[in-house]
Amino acid sequence: MYRPHQYWEARGRTYIYETHEGDEERGERIKTIVSDIKPESLLEVGVGPGKYLNRHMDVPMRAAIDFSSSAIGAIPDRLGCEVSVMDACLMGFRNLAFDLSFTCAILVHIPYEKIGRAIDEICRVTRGHVLVMEYWDPKRVIDELAPHCFRHNYPREFDDRGFKIVKAMRLSALIGLFLFRRRTP
Repeated sequence: MYRPHQYWEARGRTYIYETHEGDEERGERIKTIVSDIKPESLLEVGVGPGKYLNRHMDVPMRAAIDFSSSAIGAIPDRLGCEVSVMDACLMGFRNLAFDLSFTCAILVHIPYEKIGRAIDEICRVTRGHVLVMEYWDPKRVIDELAPHCFRHNYPREFDDRGFKIVKAMRLSALIGLFLFRRRTP
């Protein structure tokens, strides 16, 4: 049985040493989109060891969360931002606190029964854009990745919460990138 907290506490100690094909390209894609949006504040949900966060040093207010204290422990102090051990399903930030929130391969690990709450929270704390870079293929079940991966329909989930897609692209056979913007009333 998949127990997310236990799994990621154990894996967080070694994850910093892992590299994945396409990490550099994904990091550059995120950096380009963030630069185009020019947010004053940014939240990374599921920061892990911080391999993408260091690309956004020019954003004045940056924060990051992960529920794995072992992964966060690997983040270098030089990143100079607020990093907290926090569950994406219950974030301790005020409503609409960030211009941009982003995830990179973390929503796929949230079980079906919790994904709605995590997306609710991301939407609650985001006043502008949400950037989602996740394993996603609407036509295939991605169970082949690992037993702790879940198939979610990100476009529908964010649309249901008042965010519209402004950019969508496939980065690889299994990785999709979506940029959502909060709809204005």
